[in-house]
Amino acid sequence: MGYSIRPARLSDLPRLVELWKGLVTDPSASDLSIPPSEENVAAWTAFVAGIIKRDPSQVLVAVNDEGEIVGYILYVKKPASAIKRRFRCAVIYDLYVVPEHRRRGVGSALLEKALNLLEEEGMECVELSVWVGNEAARRLYEKFGFEEYVIRMRKVLRAEPSAPVKAS
Repeated sequence: MGYSIRPARLSDLPRLVELWKGLVTDPSASDLSIPPSEENVAAWTAFVAGIIKRDPSQVLVAVNDEGEIVGYILYVKKPASAIKRRFRCAVIYDLYVVPEHRRRGVGSALLEKALNLLEEEGMECVELSVWVGNEAARRLYEKFGFEEYVIRMRKVLRAEPSAPVKAS
């Protein structure tokens, strides 16, 4: 089965929302800290729609031979700041492939395309966060030369959320 990589379109948003929900509810890919509530879905959808309108290449989709979107990568170029950094960096927010299409090179193809576009646009580094339990993603990123440089830590103070979160 072949896959093609292309920039996302606004008409892809319903499928991208399905994939994002898959990402945040997949215990092999996520720490499950982001519930797919109506509020979160709306916020994520608005965020991604804005990115697609500004620069559709920042949301790339993998499409199989049947025309189904089976994965995506979402990145943004960090906006300029009054604080000058050593490198012009982009941030990868999401990389997700539906389980039945994993281990077929889809994630690698998405990541490679994004990295090539970023390099062509003059970005000098790419940052991302990956859940410590997502060994497959960590191996993929390491294969592409990513290295740990910051350790992010968390302490949960309350095991249950203070208000119920409604799933959509």
